[in-house]
Amino acid sequence: MPSSKVLLLVLLGLLCQTTNAIEPADIKQKLDQRENLREKINTLEKDQTLKRQAADQMRAELQRNEKQLVDAHQQLNDLQQKISAKQTHLGQLKQRVKQTSSKLEEQKTLLTKQIRAAYIKGRQDYLKLLLNQEDPALLSRNLAYHGYFNRARTRNIELVKEHLDELTKLEEAIKLEASTLRQLKQGQLAVVNQIEESKAERNQIMQKLDQQIIKQGDQLLAMQTDLSQLEELISGLEQQARKVDKQRVPFASMKGKLPWPTQGRLVKRFGSSRNKGSLRWQGVMLKAQAGTKVFAVSTGRVVFADWFRNLGLLVIIDHGDGYMTLYGHNQSLYKSVGDTVEGGELIATMGNTGGNLETSLYFEIREQGAPSDPARWCRPKNLSRS
Repeated sequence: MPSSKVLLLVLLGLLCQTTNAIEPADIKQKLDQRENLREKINTLEKDQTLKRQAADQMRAELQRNEKQLVDAHQQLNDLQQKISAKQTHLGQLKQRVKQTSSKLEEQKTLLTKQIRAAYIKGRQDYLKLLLNQEDPALLSRNLAYHGYFNRARTRNIELVKEHLDELTKLEEAIKLEASTLRQLKQGQLAVVNQIEESKAERNQIMQKLDQQIIKQGDQLLAMQTDLSQLEELISGLEQQARKVDKQRVPFASMKGKLPWPTQGRLVKRFGSSRNKGSLRWQGVMLKAQAGTKVFAVSTGRVVFADWFRNLGLLVIIDHGDGYMTLYGHNQSLYKSVGDTVEGGELIATMGNTGGNLETSLYFEIREQGAPSDPARWCRPKNLSRS
């Protein structure tokens, strides 16, 4: 079944046909309907343009994000290389500190031994040198050598200590720099994560925009198709509308007396919910076997006999005075546009054209452009109900 909105537009166009001529008010009504549909199409096109612009802007943002991400990862890589270099240098420095500390301990040990030996023995040698006075020059030289040796060892210890202090300070500086680099790395990781999140968010927005554009494109195409079909149908009906025989029985006087167009089981009632949604059936569905005969319920003129979207093979009969009947989902049509038909005359056979899943006839009555319950017009007998 087509949407009630599209079907309403088509039927309103059909109902603008009168038995004599098209009234100016009816023409204005049709033009207003067509203009309304055109405005909706224009609005949808503008919305699509805005969404395309937003999607393009998102793609540009994504491009900038990806470039920022490349730069951020490069900075991360550089920081990691610097941290690795500092750690390598720190390892080498620790080895040097260890070696220097070992030398310092060695010098300290030697100096301790020398001082202990000098304390035990040195004083006696010194007294002997003074008492013997065998060779004053030799005594002077020995004392000088003794002093030189002690001062040299002491100086060496001081140099080793100075070198060790420098290494210790350098080690602390490298540790501090390595710690700073690690903090910078953590900060850079936060930047990378932020860019990644921003990129993912923009990706989701862009995907939604693309989906909306595709969906709106389908809607736009459907609305444009509906507009085209509406204009063609209105144009054709304007050319083909004819006056119904003046001797006919007025359709309004047949209320409650009309025959049903076919034998069958009533499976969809007028006004009932369609697919448990807010849309309501504007006609009825009569179910029977394929090929079951379909008859005109009253005298009139065929104003449409062709395939129509979601209604399949459709016959529309104008009974004059603003009354029309519709017969859809037919398997075959036996009447053409412009044919005059009598009540009870064969016009089609039942089928499931127009995408209907089951064989059935869609039957609708229009009264001054509004749907009317067929059960109020047709006789209750000769029709089974589910």
